[in-house]
Amino acid sequence: MISKHPKSIYLALRNPALDHDSFMARWRHHGSLGRAKPGYADNVVRYEQCDVNQEISAPTCSRDYDGVGIVTYRTVEARRAHHSNPSSEVLMAQDGAATFGVPVEETRTFCYEVTILSGMREGTKVFRFVWREPAADHTSFVAAWAASLSLNARTLRDVAPACVLNVPLNEPGASAGLGCDLVEEYLCPDLAAASRLVERLSPAPDGLAVDRSVTVITDSVCLYDGSDRNSTA
Repeated sequence: MISKHPKSIYLALRNPALDHDSFMARWRHHGSLGRAKPGYADNVVRYEQCDVNQEISAPTCSRDYDGVGIVTYRTVEARRAHHSNPSSEVLMAQDGAATFGVPVEETRTFCYEVTILSGMREGTKVFRFVWREPAADHTSFVAAWAASLSLNARTLRDVAPACVLNVPLNEPGASAGLGCDLVEEYLCPDLAAASRLVERLSPAPDGLAVDRSVTVITDSVCLYDGSDRNSTA
């Protein structure tokens, strides 16, 4: 099932003046400023901050990032409206410079969500960001990956009962910034299950050429959920 709500997903890299714990508190503050934007509830369905677990030592997990941010919008137009207030954008940019080591605009992608296994919510999440080899065709790469994930995800239900595939929107600039081809998002019962999932993930489906990937295990926190607004959802 393809969601009608577009998502912004970004890899958060902390300002080097902050340690990881200080960054998480600073990031929460940054999120509260975002939620104070005019028309927030009209534009945003859900907002999550997913803190990268720094204690995981799995060799395939990246320790280069501090979090994954997810903003789910009501429509593509709502996403644009969310960023249309000049004074709010200036405030967010100023606060973002104190929060992040790299601007979010450089580490995000705008996606649509394809449900592979339903039941996604906050909790322990594993994300895998994937970039194809430059010579590979994006559309064919994503289609083949989605087909393989649909088959294989069911064999991982003991460690990841919910799974979605996030694919960049087909619009100008959607994949600008992070530039990845897809993002796998798994919900796991706990950290132990997340570690086992990471160990069992294959590098890529047979025949697909991957340039690189970033995998992180996170503890996600839902900071806003407006999905019960049935009149606009």
